[in-house]
Amino acid sequence: MNTRASGRKREIQCRNLLIEQGWNTHLADMPHKWKLQQDIFGVCDILGIRKVNGKAEKIYVQVKSGSTQGCKKKLKEFKEQWLDDKDKVQVWIWIKRHGFRIVEVK
Repeated sequence: MNTRASGRKREIQCRNLLIEQGWNTHLADMPHKWKLQQDIFGVCDILGIRKVNGKAEKIYVQVKSGSTQGCKKKLKEFKEQWLDDKDKVQVWIWIKRHGFRIVEVK
């Protein structure tokens, strides 16, 4: 399995876990031969929304299988510029044989 396929597999696993938690999700389009994957807003792989106590709650998720150095800075800048304090921004890091480690971007 190549890195693009394994990355897509992790994104789908993450999306399925979010759906189990009650989120309605949108996954960035699947890349193909003529098109590279385009992240949502250029920063995240999955966008989720759900209602909690009658109010909309949003989550922006970047799925990674290794280093998060560059993406956390980019996500923090995105959050500061465009999102409310109540919106969640997370990096889900796949750790082989252990599953996902979730890092909240503050």
